[in-house]
Amino acid sequence: MGVDRRPRRDHQVSKGKRTKQHIVAAALKLFREHGYEATTMRMVAEHAGVA
Repeated sequence: MGVDRRPRRDHQVSKGKRTKQHIVAAALKLFREHGYEATTMRMVAEHAGVA
């Protein structure tokens, strides 16, 4: 009953960090290929596999 106040497990934190790394890497790749102005958030998300 109630809210679980236990700290998050390491694998949950690591998964979030990995996701962020994938997004940043995808954004940098797309910026190089298409330019900053032409790169959309949707493109980054799809390329990172989070769309």
